[in-house]
Formats: sequence, structure tokens, C-alpha cells
Amino acid sequence: TSSWANKGSNFCGFGDAYSDSLIDAANAAIDPEEHRNAIWQLQAKIYEDQPYVFMYSPKRKIVIHKRFDNADMYYEKPGFVLHNFNLKESFKTKVPMP
Repeated sequence: TSSWANKGSNFCGFGDAYSDSLIDAANAAIDPEEHRNAIWQLQAKIYEDQPYVFMYSPKRKIVIHKRFDNADMYYEKPGFVLHNFNLKESFKTKVPMP
């Protein structure tokens, strides 16, 4: 639920202390198996509670280089607002390769 309050994509406001703890566990997990287990438990919780009907999931993938700040993604096409991208200060002084 905290991602919803912080400009996340939890549009329906789904969540409780248990689901939040699973999200925190997945985010903190270093071991891939622990991460996977927390995600699977969260998916089972979402399936059980059915906060809304999931009609589709976007299949496209967008990759953004780490040199950009403020590169927010959106579900609507094209999925980003190019003029929102800001080049990080540390990359502004680098000379591009020929």
C-alpha cells in the first residue's frame, strides 16, 4: 500500500500489513529463492483477495540507461514522456565515443 501513497501503480489501494511485509521481504531478499518465494506468496494473496479483475498485462518492455533521472514509465503508449528524462550530472561531462 505504501507504493500507492508514493506515486506507485497500486491504483485500487490493495494491501494490508501482510502483503506489505511480503513486498518488503521480496525487496530485501538477496537470495533469489527467498525473493521468488515472497513474490509467489504475494501473488497468492492477490489472487485470494481479488482486489479487481486483471484483464491484461502489457507485453512491451522498455529499457532506460542509468544515466537518466526522472524516467517514469506509464501504461499508456508509448509508455514514457521523453522530455521528462534528465541526464544525470555525472554523465554531462563525459565525452561520447566516436
